Amino acid sequence: MGKKIFVFVVFVIVVCGLVFGKMPETNLLKAVLPQNQSVLIKASDKFSSAVNVVFEAEDSFEAEILKDDFLNDFGVDKVSHLEFENLLSEYNSARSNFLSEKSRKLLLDKRYDDVFKNSRQFLYNPASVIVSEPKDDPFMLFSDFVSNLLQKEVRYSTDFGGNGYAVLNLNNLQKSDIKQLFELQKKYSVDEKKVYLTGSPVHSFYTSERSANEINIIALFSAIFVLTLTYYYFRNFKVLIPIIASILAGIGIGYCLTALIFKNVHVLTFVFSTTLIGICVDYSLHWFVEKDKEKLFQSLTDSLVTTVAAFAVLIFANIPLLGQIAVFTATGLISVFFIVKYFYSGLEFDFPQKNKFPRLKIKYKKIILVLFAVFIAFGLARVKFTDDITTLYKPSVELALGERILNDISLDKSRTIVSVTGENIQKILEKEEQVKDTVNAKFVALSDFVPSIKRQNSNRELIEKLYDKKLNSCSDILSSEQIRHLSGDLPQKEILPNFEKNTFLKNFMLDEKTSVMVVNKDIEADLKIDGASVINIAKDVSFQLEKHRKTCVQLVFGAFLMLLGYLYLRYENGAFKIILPSICGILTSFAALGLTMQPVNLFHIFAMFLILGFTLDYSIFRISKIKNSADAVLISCLTTAFSFFLLTFTSFKLISSLGFVLSVGIFSSYLFSLILIDGGNDEVV
Repeated sequence: MGKKIFVFVVFVIVVCGLVFGKMPETNLLKAVLPQNQSVLIKASDKFSSAVNVVFEAEDSFEAEILKDDFLNDFGVDKVSHLEFENLLSEYNSARSNFLSEKSRKLLLDKRYDDVFKNSRQFLYNPASVIVSEPKDDPFMLFSDFVSNLLQKEVRYSTDFGGNGYAVLNLNNLQKSDIKQLFELQKKYSVDEKKVYLTGSPVHSFYTSERSANEINIIALFSAIFVLTLTYYYFRNFKVLIPIIASILAGIGIGYCLTALIFKNVHVLTFVFSTTLIGICVDYSLHWFVEKDKEKLFQSLTDSLVTTVAAFAVLIFANIPLLGQIAVFTATGLISVFFIVKYFYSGLEFDFPQKNKFPRLKIKYKKIILVLFAVFIAFGLARVKFTDDITTLYKPSVELALGERILNDISLDKSRTIVSVTGENIQKILEKEEQVKDTVNAKFVALSDFVPSIKRQNSNRELIEKLYDKKLNSCSDILSSEQIRHLSGDLPQKEILPNFEKNTFLKNFMLDEKTSVMVVNKDIEADLKIDGASVINIAKDVSFQLEKHRKTCVQLVFGAFLMLLGYLYLRYENGAFKIILPSICGILTSFAALGLTMQPVNLFHIFAMFLILGFTLDYSIFRISKIKNSADAVLISCLTTAFSFFLLTFTSFKLISSLGFVLSVGIFSSYLFSLILIDGGNDEVV
């Protein structure tokens, strides 16, 4: 019955996971920020969707030529421009509703002569953008408004540090477009000319492509090591078939359930999942080594419970990546456990050589413990903590150089993002205008394009007063009939943001009740308006990481007490003896971080759970004194530690540091289990 239920559950998980699962997630912030930080995540998505292509040449003129050639090759139609054709069709019916900030300020101050003077300069300037006839807009106020909007596009060139640079801003690109950009980068980066790609989509694409290669390489080497060691011990190729099948099944089922729960499985979860190759082999090894299956499954059950419990606690950390890794790994282990239990019973192989590893008595245990204590003390004294998000990801040299150059030549180095919340779109627009009226800075906001109804009515009243005072002065361009036509009350029509027709306006909205504004300087100290707050992505993320690091420390103690309680029920006074080697292994791994000058972050705290979950097995089997288990435990330790050790070679700083901590912690926990727990006749080194 149990076998049938297991098969049915697996079938449902696999089908649902494959149907409902989506493309892997590559955004690092979505991996480390909890879902309750939706505004921060949405803001990150919104302002990280742009790709800036930086062109370097001997001067800015040559850089512009390089940019034009690059753009023609890439496709001019892929460049996102402001959709003024759609917008102007709506504006034209209510031109008197719109004023630039400069014109509005002049009218508020009743500086009508200055408005008239500016209008004539604008009208007779060949470079001016004229979008309305003088008979409809004698003071060029609407044309001035549109001209100011056009200037908000990011397209500039400059000379800096002896070279010329041009910048091309691209938005809403597809994965195929990013791939094309990398191809064109190689094509146009020749001789003295260079092309650099910057922006989160570029880093995400790089992460995705690099991780795919690294997953394959790590999985390959991990599999070769596991299978080679297994064959060395058993000397029978047939034993590899069920082991391989169980590993693949565990990984597949783990992925499907994770995809079903989280929809978008993060690419770092896939990188980490390669360690299942070394972890899932443990149960198979114990099965083939131990003859007393009943006693074996008692210990295996304790091992499974303690491991899954350690992972289950991670869900309370409310961090997507940790939750995904916990579900992925725990599901894989549970699946392999039941596969061994239900499908291995009929498997019997002839093993001509077993117990290949020598039995050695460990001498000088006290001296070894003293040396470990000194190592741990010196290492922990040098441990430092960090919550800086930049320490979790190390871009390629080329991408890092591009980001540095863009920052050096940027005309707007102190950009600040402000979020504005309101009950509806009109309240949001009014709040944005309040922010702009209060803070002396240049903004790019939704209200620049579509003012609030309140502001539109105010603008129309200001223009009516201007016409009343100065319309007769426009006799040089208006006939008397046209002047009479413009006199009196202007047509009243309210323009509302049309997000369906003018899709670029959506870029300013995080959700229905939240918009974002971009400011050209740091205004955090000056912003004292309810419903408006500065979003400092790097600072806010670091704060969240610090907060969750401290939470994880508390969860570690909770997991420790929970596991200690379970082990006490099973082993009574032997419970602390079982858990002590794992604790020593954790301390050793953190001491290694201190001695290698690697700052401890949230994910190193997460490693505590993994070490605790994976290494309790060694002590459980040792204290149970199960005959022939020592070899299986040693092989399990080697395969698991090696799988995590391979992660140290990944380009992702977050995962590589995890691999270092885990490999050190797991292997040292095994050594401590040999030293601290009497294994009877199974002393193995």
